[in-house]
Amino acid sequence: MECAVPVYFRASAERLKQFRAVVASAAQTAYYGPWMERAGVAEPSRIAEIDSAEQVLAQLPCSELTGILDDFEKLRNPAGRRPELRDLHYPLETPPRVAVLAPGFRETRSVRLFPDNWSRKLKHFRPNSIAAPAGVLRALALAVRDGRVHMQPLTHAVIVFTGIEHGVLRQPDRDLFWKVFQVPLFEQLRGLGGELLAEECEAHHGLHIRDEDCLLELEPMQSGFELVYTSLTSLEYPLVRLATGLAADVHDTPCGCGERVPRLTGIRRLPRRKSYAMVAAAD
Repeated sequence: MECAVPVYFRASAERLKQFRAVVASAAQTAYYGPWMERAGVAEPSRIAEIDSAEQVLAQLPCSELTGILDDFEKLRNPAGRRPELRDLHYPLETPPRVAVLAPGFRETRSVRLFPDNWSRKLKHFRPNSIAAPAGVLRALALAVRDGRVHMQPLTHAVIVFTGIEHGVLRQPDRDLFWKVFQVPLFEQLRGLGGELLAEECEAHHGLHIRDEDCLLELEPMQSGFELVYTSLTSLEYPLVRLATGLAADVHDTPCGCGERVPRLTGIRRLPRRKSYAMVAAAD
């Protein structure tokens, strides 16, 4: 099994330590354990010797989302540490009040969470910006447009979460969000556990790949790449080489914002395919 190329991962001592922790946790699960044994990285002494994430990944198959969801408890390491709350990545200078309509983020003086019952709470909080999954933001935009929800006009930005759980963002969505909120829109592509995979900048020329939360691989296809990632933050339910079912085009040219980090464009769902469990992939 060849490893997907390219692999986006900063090979520092701290990052390798994170990757070793993920491998150690995965080796204790019923789902990944057999594969870690075959790759020779199931024992603590062998895990401690890992000096290349790419070499380990090259010996592992992609794990399919449908196979994982069929029996999610096989993915659990009871001794694994639960992920900490995440800081919201805000693309501009943080305004006084940001409402996040999703769980899992750390609250601060300017960031407040409203994972449920947000229709009433937003009116009293009076946010300058909103961050939410695509479906939630779509429901809010339609409710505001139709007069079913009343809130103070936003003044700064809208952040929309897309990805495995939240789907992709299409042009009609962008048009709706601009018409209703009339502030710049910034897309953030997130993994199954909320990991930040890529985010849109002020230039709006694609989503810059991020590797603070994950190790991202791009599996070559006939047209574009499939996104495959390994979480560096989830140890209770480790995710190793998870095929997202999302494809994208990749651009290495400098962005208008000045960053040279590769960007993803044209993010799209792949057609449904037959699910291959990891054990079956060995045959």
